[in-house]
Amino acid sequence: DDSVWAEGLLVFYEVFKFLEQALVSHSDSLIGDLLIPGMARTQAFEEDLEYFYGDWRTDYNMRPEVQQYLDHLHKLDQENPYLLIPYIYHLYMGLFSGGQILQAKVGIKHQFHL
Repeated sequence: DDSVWAEGLLVFYEVFKFLEQALVSHSDSLIGDLLIPGMARTQAFEEDLEYFYGDWRTDYNMRPEVQQYLDHLHKLDQENPYLLIPYIYHLYMGLFSGGQILQAKVGIKHQFHL
């Protein structure tokens, strides 16, 4: 169901956007070493969201649960940004390894930017 896939993209978009911004803002530390050229997915998520929703930003409201998760990540970023490393690692490992498998299983015809 494309609507389920698109809704999932909205959730992950926010998390990737936050973590990628954190990678950039901490690029002068060891965290910046995780910023691998070509790895960022924020723009690809935006392109996929445009495919599903068109002008999706106009009526978009973030889910409260996503905001709570982002608040948690923001707190970690403020208190000890190195605690973001496991989040970054697991999120990208899940995307790059599991995303392609999931895409093949559900038979999505659109070429996503995984």
